[in-house]
Amino acid sequence: MSIAWALVPALLSHGAAGAALAVARTLTKVVGWHFGQLHPYENALALLLAFGPFVVLAVVIVVRRREDDDEEDEVEASDR
Repeated sequence: MSIAWALVPALLSHGAAGAALAVARTLTKVVGWHFGQLHPYENALALLLAFGPFVVLAVVIVVRRREDDDEEDEVEASDR
C-alpha cells in the first residue's frame, strides 16, 4: 500500500493532524527498514551527520549577526 492511500483514512477521521501522525509513523518504519539495527553510537553519528551542518550554519549566522550589530553600534557611537 502506498503512503498516499494510508493517509486517506487518517485524513478523513482525524484531519491534518491525523495525517501528519500517519506520515510520521510510516516514515519511522521506512527509516528503520533503511538503516536496520544500529548501535546507539551509530544512531548518534547518523543524527550528527544529518543535522550537524544546520547547527553549524545557525551558529555562524548568530555570530556574524552579533558582529554586524557591534560594528553598527560602533559606527553610531562614532557619529555622535
